[in-house]
Amino acid sequence: MSITLATLATRLARFNAGAVPREVRQELDRPLPVIRAKVKLSALTKLPKSGGLAAWAAAAHVTAQVHTAGETVTAHLKVHRTSMFRPSDLRALDRGRVRHPAWGRRGPNDWSIQLVKPKVYSEPITEAREWRAAVARAARAAAGVIRNGR
Repeated sequence: MSITLATLATRLARFNAGAVPREVRQELDRPLPVIRAKVKLSALTKLPKSGGLAAWAAAAHVTAQVHTAGETVTAHLKVHRTSMFRPSDLRALDRGRVRHPAWGRRGPNDWSIQLVKPKVYSEPITEAREWRAAVARAARAAAGVIRNGR
């Protein structure tokens, strides 16, 4: 028996967020080591190594998140990193822009913007077939749980 994604979303909405089964979350966590390795390799090869930018960007965390709200179920990957007690602007880095202190100074007008190769994070993630396959398996597992009434 096949089920459409809209029907799956409607049926999942009847459950609370805690009812998304553990195996669904585990299914989404399975491809993470492969995706993390691809993101790390991308950062190390695309970004400048001098000054430690490539190593710093390669140390970013990649996590899978599942959100249920109403009839919408969202599963996505998040790349994040905290520096100096604040979240870093990895979206700007992914767009190809890095803001850093010029010559070690950290005053308000001493920062400069450097252009680097874009899509450091988004390219390896969008090319990851493992993630799409894991989402499909998780959706099938959730549909099975709903059908079986667990």
